[in-house]
Amino acid sequence: MRHTSQPPQDVANAMGLNSLPAEMISAILEHLRSNDITKLARVSKKYREFAQAALWRSIELHRQDAHHDCFELSVSDSTRRTYLDDHLRDPWSYLDFDGNDRDFDRRNAKFATLVRKVFRTAGKSQAWARIGPLVRHLCLTVTNKSPPQIWDMILSLQNLCSIEVIGENSPIHQLPPYPTSLREPAAKGIRNVRLRGYIPARFVATVCKASASSIISLNLGALEQPKVFVGNAEEQELRQDLGYPLYVAPRGVVWFSDKQAPQLSSLSHIMLCKRGSFDEPPDMSEEEDFETLKSVHACRDRSRPTPGVPQLPLGS
Repeated sequence: MRHTSQPPQDVANAMGLNSLPAEMISAILEHLRSNDITKLARVSKKYREFAQAALWRSIELHRQDAHHDCFELSVSDSTRRTYLDDHLRDPWSYLDFDGNDRDFDRRNAKFATLVRKVFRTAGKSQAWARIGPLVRHLCLTVTNKSPPQIWDMILSLQNLCSIEVIGENSPIHQLPPYPTSLREPAAKGIRNVRLRGYIPARFVATVCKASASSIISLNLGALEQPKVFVGNAEEQELRQDLGYPLYVAPRGVVWFSDKQAPQLSSLSHIMLCKRGSFDEPPDMSEEEDFETLKSVHACRDRSRPTPGVPQLPLGS
């Protein structure tokens, strides 16, 4: 007679998932993909609260190369970013032949619909009352297709600790929505701030003033709206021949005056953008000009920047 050594049923139950503390369950869910956590929230009432917290704790809606150099996307296995866990795609494959990022556009459109529906009553809906307090980290690219409420939505996240926003300029020079006014921010304890691209000065000022005592790391590269370069008659003729307008080199946003500058009492790290130098091209022969042009295009193909986000030299 064979005797199997199986633990009693009560011991097996005690060793199961039901016996784990809430902190450990939350830690386990952090390793799951968003799709799996969503399925768990739909099928399990018991773990729905844990799943929703895991889903909304960190919102990342940006292009693939927003955090990484484009050539490292396919080899950065050590970087824990769940949206890349399924398959690390080729660095260029997320753009189609027209230069569009269809995957980003699809996800961004869904998020915009969510913001319009859930935040339509200035964040006072029951759904937003459940979701908003869960968000700790927010990283997204704001485009001309983003809803006008996007800035107030960000400021309503009362437990937000880290924010990273990239304001993108479309190929036909359409900018993110510009707020005429902003509501009183609930986000007053942000520790890490990174704002790049075309971000409204009013939003930059509101974020920095509301969290002046808690900001530890401040990384600002916000830009003013593009200004068309008029130039002299010869330059205007060149613009007509090109068929598109020429723009003045972008400038950083002035988001406070000397008297209104907030006292960032906890600040330990700061990174600011400085304006790049734009020198006149030297006089060259047609042959030299052609060789230089080929070199420029070769470099550009090897180091393609994030679409719509100007690449400026940094200075501390």
